[in-house]
Amino acid sequence: MEKDSKGQIVEVALQLFGDHGMKDVSFNQVIKASGLSKGAVYHHFASKQELIKACVIAFWEKMTIEVINAPIEEMPLKDVLSFLQLKSSEIIQEGEQKNDSIFELYISMLFYVRKEPELIPIPKKYFGAFKDKLINCIKNDQKRGTIKKDISAETTALLILSAAEGHGLYTISCVLDDPQEELKNLLNQIYNSITI
Repeated sequence: MEKDSKGQIVEVALQLFGDHGMKDVSFNQVIKASGLSKGAVYHHFASKQELIKACVIAFWEKMTIEVINAPIEEMPLKDVLSFLQLKSSEIIQEGEQKNDSIFELYISMLFYVRKEPELIPIPKKYFGAFKDKLINCIKNDQKRGTIKKDISAETTALLILSAAEGHGLYTISCVLDDPQEELKNLLNQIYNSITI
């Protein structure tokens, strides 16, 4: 039962952080929302900082599992880029519904890791898994004859990841007039530059 209560606390905290932002949620709010006693929560986490660290680990592990389980490398790159557009649209809608706190959570998760160097391998694993999936997807399309053989699959995968993450930052900061259309144009430009 101990593992279940710890997981429950992390799950509740992530939900609250996603809804209201990490800075705006107190440790007491997490305790209350968990439905557990103060003692039960303090048994697992002596402070909000310890809880945040556990949430960061859980957040990136969940993201990594989702990427690892996605059959991206088996899909044509064109379909993967369409999938990225769809996911981007879903994230933007979720952000709008939650007053952008989901964006704040993502950025907070990225920046928190910088303060805790021992955690850096966790998001690296996520981005590495995503990049590896894209590399394999691109190589498969090269074998199918739809993508030029003389382009670097590794560099192209990094370009796609960087474009998607950069687009996300532009979207969060509201500098794009039509984020979805601009992401579509951006990814199409990349795709068209590497196809035969």
